[in-house]
Amino acid sequence: MALPNLDKSKPPGSRVADLARSVADDHASGISLNLYQRLSLLQCWDAALLCAWSANGIQCAQVNMTASGFGVIQVNSFSRLFGANPAKVPSIGHLMNLPRGCFIGFVRKGVLRHVMLHIGQGFGAGNKNDCVLKSGKSVGWEKLDMADFFRPGKSADHNNNKETDMIYIAVNGQTV
Repeated sequence: MALPNLDKSKPPGSRVADLARSVADDHASGISLNLYQRLSLLQCWDAALLCAWSANGIQCAQVNMTASGFGVIQVNSFSRLFGANPAKVPSIGHLMNLPRGCFIGFVRKGVLRHVMLHIGQGFGAGNKNDCVLKSGKSVGWEKLDMADFFRPGKSADHNNNKETDMIYIAVNGQTV
């Protein structure tokens, strides 16, 4: 499957962010529709991995366009992606300065709840976002303001978010 207008001269994280945003913004037809449907069928972390892999942002032998899940990340086992001591995102200000295309995880008491891709300026793209963001859908690749995670009345008090940490890792072409 050919992907929509990926500039191969851009760094891996930028390609990932561009693809994630493109599919969230324009999934009405053609290649974008096919990738949108595929991303919308997967568990959130598998969808984020597939998007990053599709943009050549990461290398991962288990990721492909046909599997129903990849087995790379699980709720109690996510260090393969985020490392043993993941970097935390403590505030909106920190979120705004994260690199484009990075993986964002939401962890409560050592359990991974959700994964998205940072597409820039605090916005993220992902599937099944309602578990951490009030404005998110239960199914469907979409773009949302992740800063709402920190905002009272928006998502800060939604679904045990007060006990949840936001973590991240940059995408730089690494093998996962």
